[in-house]
This record gives sequence, C-alpha cells and structure tokens, in this order.
Amino acid sequence: RPLCIVSMFDDRHVRIYGKGSLFQDVLDRLGLVNVWTRETNSWGFSAVGIEELVSIGDADLISLDPVPRHVRIRIEQSSLWNNLPCVRNGRVVTIPPVWPFGGLAAAERLAGLLAAVGCVRAPGDLFSSQCCRALLQRSSVFGSWRSFCPSISGGGQCVQPT
Repeated sequence: RPLCIVSMFDDRHVRIYGKGSLFQDVLDRLGLVNVWTRETNSWGFSAVGIEELVSIGDADLISLDPVPRHVRIRIEQSSLWNNLPCVRNGRVVTIPPVWPFGGLAAAERLAGLLAAVGCVRAPGDLFSSQCCRALLQRSSVFGSWRSFCPSISGGGQCVQPT
C-alpha cells in the first residue's frame, strides 16, 4: 500500500518526508510507494499544514513519535484531522522515533519498524554490502557514515556504529 511518513509539530503542521530524504531512500529500497511527491527542501522534507494531508487520500500515514501530549489531544479533537480519509479509514500508525537525518542505523531502524507494523515483510538484506554501496552513492544524507560501510572501499559487510 502507498504510504507517507510525517512528524507532527503542532495540531496544524507536519513535516512530511519525500524526495532527498533518508526515509525516501529506505522506502525505495523496500519497494514501497511514498505518496508525497511534492517539492521538498534540501533535507528531503516539506513543512505543511495538516490540510495538505488531504492530498494523500487513503494512503497509510506513518507518524513518528514523539507527538507531544498537548498536540495529540488537540489533534484527536480536530474535525479537520478526523475527516482526513486516512484517519477516517484507520490508516494512521504511530511508530517509535527514528532520526530522519541519521545514517545506516536510522535507515535499518525505519525498515524494521515498517516491517513490524506490516508495511513490508522483514527487510532481509537491506543492509548487505551491495545495498550499503547503493544507498551511500545515492544519498548525501549518508556521507558521514561512509566509514561504517567497508563495501565502499572494496569489500566486507556493513557494520553499525557502536
């Protein structure tokens, strides 16, 4: 199913991740479709009003924790929020925090969380040497993580930082 990933800032605004983001690279690798195809900033996200989520229709909405308690209360009381197709149809899932500007460890965490909520089967070899090379070559977000992936310099398996 198509999906999109958001972080909630207040009861009227979200950060929605798309082209150029770590999250988009993970979605692409997992074969998932991100319905957010609008323009993003250099970090791969757009800051938009909640009303813009109408454009995602009935797609799965993956919300990253933390959502501040006062924001959660106001969102749950919002008629705008409650009338979004994804909310009306029970397509909103909240997952634990993932650092959207992280590296391989954050990408692996996101893949595992998406698998845990049923968006994708277990990620398998998402972080094999070949995959690390592909992710590192495609995404500037991973630049500082090159030292953790020996495949860039010719072999070995990816390792997570300790």
